[in-house]
Amino acid sequence: MRDIKRTTMLTAGLLGLALSTAACTGTDSTTTSAAPATSAGAATSSPTPATTTSRPAPEDDGDDGSGSGGQTAGCKTADLKITDEGDEGGGSAGHHSEFLIFENITGKACSLEGYPGVSFVTGDNGEQVGKSFQRTPADSPLIMLTPGDRVHATIEIANPQAVDEKTCKPVQVRGYRIYPPDETAAAFVSKPQTACSAGDFAVGQVKPIAPTTSDS
Repeated sequence: MRDIKRTTMLTAGLLGLALSTAACTGTDSTTTSAAPATSAGAATSSPTPATTTSRPAPEDDGDDGSGSGGQTAGCKTADLKITDEGDEGGGSAGHHSEFLIFENITGKACSLEGYPGVSFVTGDNGEQVGKSFQRTPADSPLIMLTPGDRVHATIEIANPQAVDEKTCKPVQVRGYRIYPPDETAAAFVSKPQTACSAGDFAVGQVKPIAPTTSDS
């Protein structure tokens, strides 16, 4: 009987020792586990190079200074150099004539058509003298000016000495205020002279822009 109890106690002790050893082994396995592995996606991915987005070059719209419909744009006042040249032998009885020269000083073609606005001015503030020049009826062609081209408008001016002084009321003027056709910006052309200032007197006449075939 004693032997049976002793055997039982020995067996129980051995079993407890086995359980204790297993418990210790499990604890060691947990504490020495490796850190979690990086996910497959992160482990195999590589840095993505920066992407440069190039903006497409603007398309050539074919703009060469032309207006809508392919017509050449009108010359602006700033596009033109305006000068005055004498017309030797020109004019009519009691009048003399001059050429107003319009030269395209830009790098683009432009066009002129019609009559320039012309008036005498005086004083530092450009005060108008007399009436604006009257238009002489004539054909008015559309003229294209490539860079450097020159055209002209003929003006005829009443000679003050040929007009009664009371009717003319002569004054000294500094030159002309000129508006190219269809422009609201004026240019000043120096041409000191004596001109009639009477408000009811036609001091001058102007013809439409016309081609010029010489540099004179």
